[in-house]
Amino acid sequence: MYRLLLLSATLLFSTSLFATDIVVKGAWVREAPPMAKALGGYMVLKNLGNKERRLVSAGARHFDEVMLHRTVIKGDMARMVHQHEVVIPAGGRIEFKAGDYHLMLMRPEKRFVAGDQIEVTLKFKNGEETVVVYKVLKGMSMGNNMNHNHH
Repeated sequence: MYRLLLLSATLLFSTSLFATDIVVKGAWVREAPPMAKALGGYMVLKNLGNKERRLVSAGARHFDEVMLHRTVIKGDMARMVHQHEVVIPAGGRIEFKAGDYHLMLMRPEKRFVAGDQIEVTLKFKNGEETVVVYKVLKGMSMGNNMNHNHH
């Protein structure tokens, strides 16, 4: 009993050490056709703190890698550009959405369909990590009518 109490106190204390000012809302992944090589991940990151935060990477089981990307439009051409970090301003927010910032979940081990959930670990420059559960949804609006079939 003493060990259980000690373990509980240790976990409670360690959790408070890693409390974060980042809140993640609306995390979702678009259902992709069979054999898709990548899935797009979307969310809103809110920074409730008084210092900017830097998202530097992400990872997820069942995927070879997860990359931070941003869609950049020059003239009539849209292309995805790898981002080494995404800055969330103090007291601000960043929206990961079609046509802007998004996660690329690369080479899934299996097909994810509407109703599935995918755990993604977001990693910040200060060493914090946050596990976010993404819902797989079917047919969500792209928001800006850009046709990105791989998302």
